[in-house]
Amino acid sequence: SSKAQKLAALKPANLGSIIAKLIVAVMLFAAVGRHDYDYYTLLRCAAFGVVAFTAFQAGRLKQFGWLFVFVIVAVMLNPITPLHLKRETWAFVDAAAAVLLLVSIATIEAQAMNKSVKRFLFWCLFLLALFGIVACYFLFQNVPAKGTSGVLSEGYINTPAPRFNA
Repeated sequence: SSKAQKLAALKPANLGSIIAKLIVAVMLFAAVGRHDYDYYTLLRCAAFGVVAFTAFQAGRLKQFGWLFVFVIVAVMLNPITPLHLKRETWAFVDAAAAVLLLVSIATIEAQAMNKSVKRFLFWCLFLLALFGIVACYFLFQNVPAKGTSGVLSEGYINTPAPRFNA
C-alpha cells in the first residue's frame, strides 16, 4: 500500500536522525528566551553532536557545500572551547543553526525518500521554520535590555535595575 511505502522510506536510522535534528532545532529556537546556564550548556552539547553528525552525513553523500556549512556551525556551537558572543549574536546564530538543521532534513535526509514524502516533509519543515523564526522574533522583542530588571513597574517594562552598594 502507499502508506506502507511512505513509512518504509523512513528507515529507522534515518528517522532517528530526523527526530534528533527536530529536537535540537526546537531547542535552538527556544534559546532566544532566558534560561539557566545549564540549558545553554546542554544545548551546546546536543547541538554540536547533531550538527557534527550532519556534517558527517553531508561528507558521506559528497555534498561538500553542506559539509563546509555544518563544519562552520559545529565550530561555533562546540562546547569544548565555546565562543563568547553577545546575546543578540547568539540569537541570530541559534536561529540560523535551527533553520539549517531543518533544511538539512529536507535535503540530506530526503535522499532515501520518495517524492510525495519529500513534498510533505518540505511543507512541514517550512512551517516549523517559519513558526520558529516568528517565535524568536517575538521572544527577542520581550528580552529585557542590559541593565534593566525586565519586570513590570507601574505599567512600564525595562525599568532600570536597582543598584546595591556592597
